Amino acid sequence: MITREVARLFASAGEYDVAVMGAGPGGIGAAVAAARKGLKTILIEQYGFAGGAGTLCCVPLYFGEGGLCYQGIQISGGLSDEVVRRLDAKGKVCMTTDSRTRYPDHTPIKGRELTRHVISDVDSMRVMYNELLTEAGVECLFYSYLVDAVVEDRRIVGALVGRIEGPGVVWAKTFIDATGDALLVHYAGGETREYSDEYNMHKSLFFYMGNVGPYDREYAEMHYKELFACEKTPKNVLEIFLHMQSKIPGVTQIAFGKASGTPLTSAGMTKMERDLRAQQMEIADFMRREMPGFQNAETVFTSIRVGVRFGRGIVGVETLTPELLEQDSLPENRVALIARSYGTSHSNKTKFADDWARHQDGLSGIPHGTLISRSFSNVLACGRAISSHPALSATFRLMPTCIQTGEAAGLLAARAIRGGCTPVGVEYASLRREMDHCRFILD
Repeated sequence: MITREVARLFASAGEYDVAVMGAGPGGIGAAVAAARKGLKTILIEQYGFAGGAGTLCCVPLYFGEGGLCYQGIQISGGLSDEVVRRLDAKGKVCMTTDSRTRYPDHTPIKGRELTRHVISDVDSMRVMYNELLTEAGVECLFYSYLVDAVVEDRRIVGALVGRIEGPGVVWAKTFIDATGDALLVHYAGGETREYSDEYNMHKSLFFYMGNVGPYDREYAEMHYKELFACEKTPKNVLEIFLHMQSKIPGVTQIAFGKASGTPLTSAGMTKMERDLRAQQMEIADFMRREMPGFQNAETVFTSIRVGVRFGRGIVGVETLTPELLEQDSLPENRVALIARSYGTSHSNKTKFADDWARHQDGLSGIPHGTLISRSFSNVLACGRAISSHPALSATFRLMPTCIQTGEAAGLLAARAIRGGCTPVGVEYASLRREMDHCRFILD
């Protein structure tokens, strides 16, 4: 945290209505929504392209159950629907054959509801996001990373950004923390909530293997389980054969490696990066040696960075809690629909699901107050940085939900700026009208 006086020692990187930190799905949604409302908007990203986990971590998958849909009914609208339709118009997306994430059906979606998982490819997603941001009028500043925050009277008024040409300060009326781990609020000294190993998820390094021959999926999954039970798989891998066939014939994503550690320090990320890169080589050798259809396969693309599912969130004026998910009724001030089950995947422990996992039928919703920082009057969050009990991260971390919370944050920022008030002063009814106009699915 630095003062305005210290910030003046650095060059100005511009003045904006809204500054969005992080260009993952949440940041994209926030920036596009704010810019479409006529606000001067900048999107800051440390990598050279937008997309977050989808484009960085070999996960070109808009997850269906609990994200796009629930029990065969589409539950996510607005921009999360639009990005899929844009990809479909280019012939670069399709749904899976069933409710599992493994196999594309290679059929154009056209006007159908999004009732299953949706598979695209990394390069198409990058280009589509660039087009979406450009058309909306978002100013993008990539190859730039957040260094510190300028704080004044319970407001973040500037963000010190490391750029290739040298550090500069981005000044803005409203900031949206879309960094994934609430870095902006953390650097500013605001209240955040860090997630211990008990509630956190393992980290991954997905990769693609090409020249894969035909294989029977049921036999492959059964064979893998037998190898795992006999301790013939590489160390520290999932108990299930987690994989996904690409839209490109003969190319398959491999996703059963894992590591545990903190994503909130450079040292922690460095160790996991090294461990997972070494493990990836072992897994590729294992696939060629043991798994039918992979005898001649070679690695063709590996994640650019370690995939982090959760680390830290803001403390908001409201918090998503287990008690809220246990209610049969939906929150009245919801900005997205989510499944009520939690703790059912990607555990840090030996099993895929956590011991404390809760299976509950039906849907709940994310209250809009979980997007509003309790520490700063002009700061919002979206994506996986919203305010939540640590156990519930799986309910809102999926890309379609992140896009939707991001879009809601951008709309909320616009209502606050145009109304001359803080985000907490915006009535939910007026935000709901904006979301209904943007065709959010909230009922």
